[in-house]
Amino acid sequence: MKRFVVALYALLLPTLHVAHAAEPMDLYDTERQALSACGKDPVVWLIVPKSTYWRKGEAGYGTGPNGGYTCQRDADHASNHHVGAPTKRATRRH
Repeated sequence: MKRFVVALYALLLPTLHVAHAAEPMDLYDTERQALSACGKDPVVWLIVPKSTYWRKGEAGYGTGPNGGYTCQRDADHASNHHVGAPTKRATRRH
């Protein structure tokens, strides 16, 4: 029985659909490096292990472990997703 399972696995392995893994992309240590490389594309802060990113002006932008700056189009293309929320600012009452 064990040989049958191994043989079946070997036959089916090439036809199994493997989930899309994150593609390699350029991560920059500084926002300035990313701005230079991204041109008009917005720069985002990508948390690599979580495949999530923050945009400039959001609470997590530029912070967090295992992260780096990259171009938003590259982050989106590599199946990362935006999870940021705007920073909290004091509201003025009139």
